[in-house]
Amino acid sequence: MSEKQKNWTNIQAQIAADLCLTYGIDEEEIIFFGDNPKPLLSYEATCVLCNQLTNLKGIQIEPVASPFQDSFTVRCILTLNNGDKRESWGVTNKNEIVDGATLSESQIFQSASSKAIRNALRAAGIDLIRLHNQMKNGENELIYSPTKNAITTLLAQAHILGKEAELIILDPVTKQVDKTAWHRLIRNRYGKNHSNELSEAALTDFVAVLKTLVPQGQVLAA
Repeated sequence: MSEKQKNWTNIQAQIAADLCLTYGIDEEEIIFFGDNPKPLLSYEATCVLCNQLTNLKGIQIEPVASPFQDSFTVRCILTLNNGDKRESWGVTNKNEIVDGATLSESQIFQSASSKAIRNALRAAGIDLIRLHNQMKNGENELIYSPTKNAITTLLAQAHILGKEAELIILDPVTKQVDKTAWHRLIRNRYGKNHSNELSEAALTDFVAVLKTLVPQGQVLAA
């Protein structure tokens, strides 16, 4: 049993084994957070599943200029079967710590690419794990399910991380919420007053920054 498997629940281990056997991917390309049974996949593993489970015409990944020196940004563009395109961004903060060490250049690129394709699939309403389960059940028709739009999802993630980073503080006595530090960060970095004024690209960067402010064991998937 690998060190990674030791931290997985029985259900997670079964899901990982199923994915590895079905698609020939390695367990190192699969990540679980806490006891959540839904895995996150590396960029390469995600592409393998896309090739097997979807009728996408194309997947394009490219670095884009970031206005912040501490962030690395990648854009993913998906071309759907009907020719329509869906795109989104993945941002990895260069100060992010994993296993007690800062990321290498290749790890930064891989991390941002994985986030970008995940966000683009979400924008297209494509859930690869759901499609995998449909395939196992003999359901061959590809149906894109409605999902929350990317901005709504990113806002929710940002607020959770903001509370964990103590940028949003609830007074246990008065029940009043203090967002002074939260608003200061938004103004200083993006020139906006509120998180709901940020673009999808800025929100993606904001989530990456917030991850660097949260203790490593508490960081959520984004």
